[in-house]
Parts: sequence; structure tokens; C-alpha cells
Amino acid sequence: MAGRIKRVLLDYLVDNLAIYLTVFGFFALGTTLGAVLVKPLTLGQQIELLEYLDSFITSLLNMEISSVGILKQALINNLKFVLYMWLLGLTVIGVPIVVGLVFARGFILGFTVSFLVQEKGAQGISMAILSVLPPNILLLPVILVSAVTAISFSLVLIRGNIRNSLIKLLQQFLSYSLLMLTLAIVAVMAAFIEAYIAPSMMKLIAVYI
Repeated sequence: MAGRIKRVLLDYLVDNLAIYLTVFGFFALGTTLGAVLVKPLTLGQQIELLEYLDSFITSLLNMEISSVGILKQALINNLKFVLYMWLLGLTVIGVPIVVGLVFARGFILGFTVSFLVQEKGAQGISMAILSVLPPNILLLPVILVSAVTAISFSLVLIRGNIRNSLIKLLQQFLSYSLLMLTLAIVAVMAAFIEAYIAPSMMKLIAVYI
């Protein structure tokens, strides 16, 4: 059983290697651009973002942050992303949008980490490692795998390889949906980390660094 699963996963990676490289390339490009564009921010923009960050940290120290509120928003954001990927994979014109969403996620991550490091120095590095990284350990694979899976399924529809077999089409659709459902579950786990672990880590950093 384990050998069969390993073989299926290996075949999946081989068949989608080019798509993985493309998706990862756009994600990396977005991350790099987000990191670079922190520097051209005007002084007013930097002050505004820094004030927002400081107010968030102050709220953490004063126990004013609602983990339930963070969890709710994180669940909405993460599950919406997976749902959008699933829906876009069912279309033949969704590939550019999928790539654009991956690029945007990379941009946000790169900008966030770069801003923390630039404005907070060692404290910012600690925040990036201990508060930004934990949820993204789960969320980044969700982003990349869901994007690749959506593009792969779209290409199957575009090529029409299974046009004459409704049974094969149904099998492909069920496998596609099952994988997306699994990714949604992982995204839920990432939301819990973002709501209950990341704020605690940031609070520790704010207190001791």
C-alpha cells in the first residue's frame, strides 16, 4: 500500500514538474518584488505602516487581540483561496488567474517579511521566523499544490484527453476535488496556527526583545 502511494505521488510530481517550476517561479518573483518594493515607500507610508504594526503589538501586550476574530478571518481567507483555485481549475481560462493569485500571495509575503526586517531589525527577523513562518509552513504548500492541481486539471480539459469518456472525466474530477478538500483541511490547520500560535510568539518577541 505504501509503495503504491509512493509510486502515485512520484508519477504525479513527474507529470506536473514543469507546472510546479512555473508556479514556484511566479511565487518567487512575487516574493522578490514585494521585498524590493518596501524600499521605495514614502516616509509617510512607512510611518503609517509602522504605526499600524506598533498598535497591533501594543494590543497583543494588552491582551486586546481576539484569537477567535483572527481565526475567523484566517479561515475565510484560506478557504476562499482554495475554493477559488478549485473553481478556476474547472474552467479553461483560469490558468492566468491562478498564476496571478500565486504571484500576489508571494508579493504579500515578501513585502511583509521585508518590512518587518527593515523597520524592526533583529526584532523583525524574530517576528518573521516565529510568527510569520509557522502558519506559512502549512499554507505555502497549500498555495503551490492547489495552484498546480488547478492548472493541471484545466490543461486536461483544454487538451480534451478524456472528452469521450464520462467515466474517466468523473474519476479525474473526484480525484481533483478530493485533493483540493485535503488542501482545505491543511489550510484550516494553518488558520489555527495563525490565530493561536503566531500571536503568542509575537507577544513573546515584543516582551523580551
